[in-house]
Amino acid sequence: MALDLRAMVEPKTTAIVINEMQEGIAGRLVPEPLKNLAAVVRQRGVRERLARLLRAARKAGAQVCHGVYETRPDGKGMSVSTPLVERMIKSGALPLVKGSEAVAIMPELGPEPADFVISRTHGWHPFEGTELDSILRDMGIRTVIAAGVSINIGVQGIVVEALNRNYRAMVASDCVAGFPVEYADLSLKYGVGIVARVVSAKEIAAAWGMDWEQL
Repeated sequence: MALDLRAMVEPKTTAIVINEMQEGIAGRLVPEPLKNLAAVVRQRGVRERLARLLRAARKAGAQVCHGVYETRPDGKGMSVSTPLVERMIKSGALPLVKGSEAVAIMPELGPEPADFVISRTHGWHPFEGTELDSILRDMGIRTVIAAGVSINIGVQGIVVEALNRNYRAMVASDCVAGFPVEYADLSLKYGVGIVARVVSAKEIAAAWGMDWEQL
């Protein structure tokens, strides 16, 4: 059966859920353990392309949700049981403290007044332990488009949990990043790509009747 992309991303029932496009995770203030990921985001123009997709979404009337990770200054409630978090702590101060510059969403992405910002202090994606699911259901959302970082964990988490909650899942293929690049590309093809629709930002914007070059 051919994909009816226009019906699948009908704006009133579609939300873009962005994972951790924050300065201290994929931007200018990354700690050493995340520098490779931030380099891929920069080299592939992910933030610029995602900014254009979000402009299209807001114009069309689709919902934008930013998933952010932030910790308390004292570290309470934050899991440090994973090798990645342990390396981040060893590389310097407690990462992503609430209110710090590192927590901030990349400015070209928002948030705009109509966006939702979903904050958490644990877990690896915005569905875990947050009100995201309740918010989406309250708005009648049926399709979740995943974007952001990383394909390795967070983006996969959005897709899997969206499917577990009976949403239709998509990935904006050129608005995500992972490291190493080879793994991320294979994951899009053979991981999330076998359970979610993988489409480009330009294709999504076109389904909303938007001229990509004018965004």
